[in-house]
Amino acid sequence: MTRKRVTGLMSIGIGVALLVSACVEPEESGNRDDSAPPTPTVVPAPTETPVPPAQDADDDGARDDMQADDAETEPIPTPLTGDSDDIDDALVEEDDEPGWVDYETEVLATNLDIPWELVFLPNADILITERPGTVRVYRAGALEDEPVLVFDDVVHERGAEGGLLGMTLHPEFAANQWIYFYYTYEDEGEWRNRVVRYVLDDMEFNERTVIIEDLPGAFTHNGGRLAFGPDEKLYVTLGDAQRQDETQDPDVLVGKILRLNDDGTYPDDNPFDDSPVYALGLRNPQGLDWHPETGELYSSQHGPTGNDEFNLIEPGNNYGWPDMEGFEGEQRDEFTLPILASGEATWAPSGSTFYDGEIFPQWRNEYLLAGLRSVTLYRINVAGNEPEMGPIVQGEYGRLRTVVQGPDGLLYLLTSNRDERTEPAEDDDRLIRIVPVD
Repeated sequence: MTRKRVTGLMSIGIGVALLVSACVEPEESGNRDDSAPPTPTVVPAPTETPVPPAQDADDDGARDDMQADDAETEPIPTPLTGDSDDIDDALVEEDDEPGWVDYETEVLATNLDIPWELVFLPNADILITERPGTVRVYRAGALEDEPVLVFDDVVHERGAEGGLLGMTLHPEFAANQWIYFYYTYEDEGEWRNRVVRYVLDDMEFNERTVIIEDLPGAFTHNGGRLAFGPDEKLYVTLGDAQRQDETQDPDVLVGKILRLNDDGTYPDDNPFDDSPVYALGLRNPQGLDWHPETGELYSSQHGPTGNDEFNLIEPGNNYGWPDMEGFEGEQRDEFTLPILASGEATWAPSGSTFYDGEIFPQWRNEYLLAGLRSVTLYRINVAGNEPEMGPIVQGEYGRLRTVVQGPDGLLYLLTSNRDERTEPAEDDDRLIRIVPVD
């Protein structure tokens, strides 16, 4: 077990923030290689096998400057808020606040193969997707050796961002046993994405049903998060699939958040007629959750090496990509500004959850966010007019892919260290749990 105590909180006033420090070692904190070419905006020809871009500013920035997961880390950078006031960067001792519960981390499972998502079944089993196309189960304190499901049509390459990604249960899972998956496949030489549904019966996956398919895919920027909202509609995040010039087109399903009925049909009250599109103008959103009290939808997304964003998602809103990134670029009236942006630093935000448990009262109603290149689990307090952001786990386990609140009120993390963006440890990748300290 690793003992963890957060020593400070950055109190963020509404203002253009200055970058006060780096997430990780300096060459990984937004001091970019300006000679690197921009992210490609075209997809491979249909008759060719997709190849990685030479220097893609993908979910964690340029690849050639990645550091090992044991790199010494420093306090997180102060985010930008888009205003012009000065920032209050005074530090406070979180563990002296009323209701603070100290915590530690423990490794539950090792040797996972690039895990991406996890869900809890009603019997407390944990299902985990692995990007090469397998689903594993953690049961009774151990990771079972053999996968419980193998997708034989998943396309995945080391260093790419596609493969078997999102997974979620239907809100009425106890009655219908429906489980959903998002994955990348290949059609006539071109990478695509689809969502499928199975009936899960005693760890047998039956009655496969395609919910939506032929979604554009690419070597990078495939989005991939699935989640049912309080309205019992299925939300799907789509990256720009290296077609950034089409993210502003509501008729092209790249750079969007989709809203579907559980059978894949389009809800009548979607913001665009006869369309699954719920929000547009996004680059590569991978975080998605609803505030436990307000019901508002929030999402976090990867910027083009820096300018990662934390957004309040509202129906029909346009978040500006590629004309606007963070608070930079063309800010037109129809564009919605982010709540926070990382500026020149890189969070590389992926999976997220609002915490509504009782175990850690200091994080209640806060947005918890797993960072890849920043090797940090963040917390964001959205209450009031002064959003606050701080670290929970930083630098101990390398790249963090997702965070999930378990039915026990504890927090569960997955690492992503075997995706050729860093040097993995011998026992990577890992399932980690955050537990209270008496």
